[in-house]
Amino acid sequence: MREALMQTMKRLGIGIPNQGILCAVSGGMDSVALLHCLCTLRREMGFSLYAAHFHHGIRASADGDQDLVDTLCQDWEIPLTCGRGDVEQERCGRTIEETARDLRYDFLERTRATLDCQWIVTAHHAGDQAETVLMHLLRGSGVRGLRGMEPVRGYIARPLLHVEREEILRYVETHHLPYREDETNADLTYTRNRIRKELIPILQTGYNPAIIKTLCKTARAAGEDEAFLMEQAKNAFLKVRRYSLPGVCHVLSGMPDQPSLEKRILRLCLEDLGAWNVTERALILGMEAIDQGKRTDIGQGIFVDQKGEVQIYRPFTTQETAGLASGYGRLNGLSLEVWTPDSCRDALLRTRRPGDVLPGGKRLSHLLKEQGVPRCIRDALGVIVRGNRVLAVQHVWYSMELDGCFPKFTGGVIKD
Repeated sequence: MREALMQTMKRLGIGIPNQGILCAVSGGMDSVALLHCLCTLRREMGFSLYAAHFHHGIRASADGDQDLVDTLCQDWEIPLTCGRGDVEQERCGRTIEETARDLRYDFLERTRATLDCQWIVTAHHAGDQAETVLMHLLRGSGVRGLRGMEPVRGYIARPLLHVEREEILRYVETHHLPYREDETNADLTYTRNRIRKELIPILQTGYNPAIIKTLCKTARAAGEDEAFLMEQAKNAFLKVRRYSLPGVCHVLSGMPDQPSLEKRILRLCLEDLGAWNVTERALILGMEAIDQGKRTDIGQGIFVDQKGEVQIYRPFTTQETAGLASGYGRLNGLSLEVWTPDSCRDALLRTRRPGDVLPGGKRLSHLLKEQGVPRCIRDALGVIVRGNRVLAVQHVWYSMELDGCFPKFTGGVIKD
């Protein structure tokens, strides 16, 4: 197991000299084996090793888990950070498993950032991968779900995904490593436990003794296909994007007539807007809004609308004002900067407000409508004004009063 782990880490670029690795340790067999294995590799590979343990506040026996992890880390001279949460209090309509996972990963990410580590390493193995693929398959997942867990996602690495549990057990027994059993792993009210204890044994004995390897192979193949499709979707997104403000809105024109690409473009936009755990239901609602030309709240404060162009957005309400006396202004909420000619030194930079008019008295709202500026973008455009009289609108219009010396906007809303 040690050599296999080292080769996987080298292949994934994990643990190169001077990197910091934060190992998530529950106290169970898998994570204890991983921590010990990393401990034996840290000097040879040249990385720094840290450990993190999270107490979910669900089981009284979890106190013993933390005590064991603390003892191991002291014996192996590994710095340990412990955290604690209250899953029941934080559920907010989610399942216990979802809430526990979210709290745990939030703690791990905060710890990683505090310690300035490059990686969070978890002990998910081939059996966990097989269970994940089956769970997704039973729920009606597509290619994305069939890829299971990714070996690397952001800062999180799972270098044991190819290792079966029996190999981990042999490692633990060989090195006489102590570990704790989580009694909730035997609770068949949890879907994952039923898959592990009931469904997989049936598949092994009645259909395919190597079902775990087969499912892991399926996950790898699906992962390769999904990576290719997402790359195609990213390229297609850049071609159809008309307006964009990261974290706020995207306006798309000429979406591809290919559901697989359309759905992935929608996912890219939702993830950029901060949607966590984008569900199939959210994607279906978004696709229906696009197909039927209607405005739909798809959850997490995000709307999808189709009015000639596809609009995916969070309503923008931030209002800021910046003076231009020095010929420069910045709106931090939009990451928008502007350099202005001398004729604007007594003006202000801000977003639009009710009553804004052009020099001839025409309402700014009428101009934006005439110019076909999508509704979700209008409140996020930079505007230069004297009082309520508009001198310039980012991407849209400049007053003749500026005598050809136009302001230079950078940042904020992107227009393609």
